[in-house]
Amino acid sequence: MLISLKDHLVKTTAIGLLLGSASLAAPAKAESSLEGNIGFTNNYVWRGMTQTDDQAAISGGLDFSAGGFYAGTWASNVDFADDTNSEQDVYFGYAGDAGDFSYDVGYIAYMYSGGDDLDFSEVYLSVGASGFSLTYSYLVDADYDADSGDETYLSFDYELPLAGDFGVSLHYGIYDKDSEADEQTDFGMTISKDDFSLTFSQVDDEFFANDEDMKIFVSYGIGF
Repeated sequence: MLISLKDHLVKTTAIGLLLGSASLAAPAKAESSLEGNIGFTNNYVWRGMTQTDDQAAISGGLDFSAGGFYAGTWASNVDFADDTNSEQDVYFGYAGDAGDFSYDVGYIAYMYSGGDDLDFSEVYLSVGASGFSLTYSYLVDADYDADSGDETYLSFDYELPLAGDFGVSLHYGIYDKDSEADEQTDFGMTISKDDFSLTFSQVDDEFFANDEDMKIFVSYGIGF
């Protein structure tokens, strides 16, 4: 998933890293812009968990930005071993710089077609400096049995540009649900080159499928 051409700040996928960061790594622009993105991956992974039963995904999004404000939508196929077949996200926020720091605050709604009681929404706040970023997501509402604040996600990320258009990104996330006894943690590394990336992702104490095998996946993303 991508937010404003970023690493689903909230949805951490390698495609997002290829297309840039939702305002977290870029200063607010005075002019307005409308941009699209298309992504392909052999496994759509979000917070360490496969969203496609370890199968391929095709995604696409559209983003509008003006003077630091942004809004957009993004969609992908999913497979939860039930009737759910697609995910559609809608988000908006404001991002900019304060001295050497960047910031991003926004709202995102995750909506799923074909399934029952899966939709939910979050607010998020990100701050970044010198390649490091810290992002906190807070559950606002859910169709399933969870109240506001029952779920939070905290992620730590570092992006290092290298020579020859290569880049390396490191990620560590902590997913906390009141309905679960243990926190779920995920960590990974992405190596990117131009429009391609290779990601290694590992999750501990996986909430749903008890799938803790390392996931290795390749992604390709283009913006237009």
